[in-house]
Amino acid sequence: MLRKRPSLSQVIMFGITVGVAVVVVGYFAMYFQRNKSLEASKKGIFPKMPAVENIQKYTTDKDGEHYFSINYTAKKTSEENIIVWSRLVYSQDGLNSYIRKRKHNGLFTEGIEQLEQRNVLYEFKCTKDKPEYTIHEIYEVGKGGKTLDYGKTDKDREWGYVPPGTYLESLSTVICAKK
Repeated sequence: MLRKRPSLSQVIMFGITVGVAVVVVGYFAMYFQRNKSLEASKKGIFPKMPAVENIQKYTTDKDGEHYFSINYTAKKTSEENIIVWSRLVYSQDGLNSYIRKRKHNGLFTEGIEQLEQRNVLYEFKCTKDKPEYTIHEIYEVGKGGKTLDYGKTDKDREWGYVPPGTYLESLSTVICAKK
């Protein structure tokens, strides 16, 4: 038995139906993930920021004061790399700017006004040409040490070049000189 070929309008309607379904599923997935993160923040079930020793200030900018501490115990992807905690203690302007970015990106902002610092565990490849970096973990910590938001990458981390003129460039300059 031969099947009739679909008409152009049937193909277009099928494409539109699939497209709308993908958008709806994506919207609900993002909505539920956002609510899950918000509930975790409210209930305080994000992991507690580990203690970091030997914190040293390396720069100040409009976002606040930046500190670092080299981590000798975290697992590196390569022995030559350097793992470092970076801490940003927010200025009021920096916090306000960050809250606006979160809103713009569709992330929850409830309770984020209590944010005091952002701690990121970076791994750097200190090459002669251009240093590269990747992120292992992010802790957003409020007053009193409560973790307000948390993120962790898996073993398939993406690497990127350190952007010029940023705090990451200042950080990589300082830590790569220690190598």
